[in-house]
Amino acid sequence: MKDFIKKIRGCIPVKSLPAPVKQWGCFAAWIGGLLLAGILLWALTASFRSHLMLNGVNKSLSRAGPAYQLEAPIASLGNPGRALQLGAWFTLKDSPSWAVVFPIISGTSLLAMLAVVSPGGELEAIIPLSNGGKQTLEDLPAGTVLIYKRRVEESRALFNRRGSE
Repeated sequence: MKDFIKKIRGCIPVKSLPAPVKQWGCFAAWIGGLLLAGILLWALTASFRSHLMLNGVNKSLSRAGPAYQLEAPIASLGNPGRALQLGAWFTLKDSPSWAVVFPIISGTSLLAMLAVVSPGGELEAIIPLSNGGKQTLEDLPAGTVLIYKRRVEESRALFNRRGSE
């Protein structure tokens, strides 16, 4: 083992590198380590984060009054077409429909919305999940709402295509 370590040390002549290069190397290693730790943390806590979202949305829906309740998260079906996947997808209790939680940007506000999508891919309802969301949804131009509607329906169609393959 000691011979192996000596061979490795001999491959990279660290002593001959100037001090600024060594400092930048250490800095880059720290940044890389932090990025790696963050990526691992993000990937390993995905199910926990989706369940936190599920509970928060269900509390919001119970206060708002609609009869919808989220049941379970739907896993992403791979990276191709990821741009079409608008938000976090969930199944609904006692319904074949799915729901997607996604943000709507209006002016300087970022508001969470829930869109209920039928198994055929048609948008059934958009439900605001915050107090100001209802007024913001009413104030949005029809074209903007249509863009969000199309993106939600295209995303569901992507799930349907992947499921049939």
